Amino acid sequence: MFLLPFLIVIIPILVIVWLYSIYFRYKKHLNQFNYVKISAKSTKEIYDLLMIQAKNGFKNAWTMLGPYPALITADPKMFNKILGSIKHITKPITYKAFENSVKGTLFYENGLIWKNQRRYMTTAFDQNAVLRFVNIFNKRADELVDNLKLEIEHNNVNNINVVDIKEHVDNTVLKFVYESFLDDEIDDLKGLMKKINLLSRLYAEKTMNIFELFKVTYFFTRNYWIERNIINYLHSNIKKVINKRLKNKINMEKIIFIDMLLNEMKTNQTLDEDLVIRQIKLMLEAGFDTTTYTISFLLYNLSKNPKIQEKVFNEIVSILGDNRNEFISFEKLKEMKYIDLVIKESLRIYTTGQMFSRYLLEDVKISDEITLPQGLTVTFLPGVMHRNPDLYPNPEEFIPERFKDKKFKENRFIYAPFCLGVRQCIGKQYAQLAIKTVLIKILLNYELVDVQHELCLAVELTLVSENGVKIGLKKREST
Repeated sequence: MFLLPFLIVIIPILVIVWLYSIYFRYKKHLNQFNYVKISAKSTKEIYDLLMIQAKNGFKNAWTMLGPYPALITADPKMFNKILGSIKHITKPITYKAFENSVKGTLFYENGLIWKNQRRYMTTAFDQNAVLRFVNIFNKRADELVDNLKLEIEHNNVNNINVVDIKEHVDNTVLKFVYESFLDDEIDDLKGLMKKINLLSRLYAEKTMNIFELFKVTYFFTRNYWIERNIINYLHSNIKKVINKRLKNKINMEKIIFIDMLLNEMKTNQTLDEDLVIRQIKLMLEAGFDTTTYTISFLLYNLSKNPKIQEKVFNEIVSILGDNRNEFISFEKLKEMKYIDLVIKESLRIYTTGQMFSRYLLEDVKISDEITLPQGLTVTFLPGVMHRNPDLYPNPEEFIPERFKDKKFKENRFIYAPFCLGVRQCIGKQYAQLAIKTVLIKILLNYELVDVQHELCLAVELTLVSENGVKIGLKKREST
């Protein structure tokens, strides 16, 4: 008779006591850091907040993630101690917000499951696969140049055409990502792109709305059903490709991501068809979003810096000549060292991955005064670190030569556009080769012109520009 009223009273009390015990357990280790309240109504406000912190020389602070105190950091020492360790590869509970889409995948899993997945998926990005990727990059980059020519012929004003380059790069990147991982053509390019872009926005909205972070409440929101329909659409598309591949004998001499997963599924009991679909979907989304914006921001930066653009063009011509239809081999791509510096600098200024987190499985001693406790969530802010004037003098200026400094070899933890450590981006080399190839093909045909477009930047799953990425294109005269 008295049990129900007793439980109604005691359970909330126990929950409050439990939450306070967690709070004070972590808070005592964070007293030496300032408190920063993370409060933003939009993804643009998040980016603006990060840049304010960067200008103020931000390194470390603590904040609240729900009921849990957490550390946020742009301090190279923290990057080194945590990301430089093979022990701290676990992602925190906050990543569960995305489990409908990525549960079970390389992005989501931890521990031995993650290590097993990383082992077999790495083979799809080895030297043999890279050579095949270069063929695809060349073909699709040539196609991009041809499409730009058509637009310029119809919309030329004073020999300069203003384009939202991101829209054009979108098409190219989605095609070569799809072809790279599935060895197939896209039936409905616009439809697939619309679905992937919408899914990214839903992820961003989820991080801004507490009711969408929890399964119980998210189920009753409109976005839950939109997300579910998109996931089903993407899974259905990938399933069709899998069915086609299964009808043919898998050729493991020609390393293709989908075939590698299907072959692994024969002997690996942890890998079933549903997980194969999820892994492929993950690679399509990750490869598309980050590569598209990295290329677009790079072209934008070069339009703003014509002298650097000229140096890049001169390096291209010195290695390839001015044959605009030249096939760019892997060996030729490796020779272009100045372009590597330019890509690094563009990623420094517009870091596509603005934040990522780790859950500490054991205490981490940073110094005699600072020990981070087991169970703490640490969120890293590479984009803020990349604007630190102590590490990067004149951080707002585009200076590719800064990466010649020996400090980048001595301390690799001051630059982290692809994350760092054993859990850094598996497609890093893939992305770099794609970016390089597209850049070269465009510069062989066009001069990039500044059209005074100001980016409206926001932090979604990647750094995005809400008003596009507009540049001017001026056709190069044949020599």
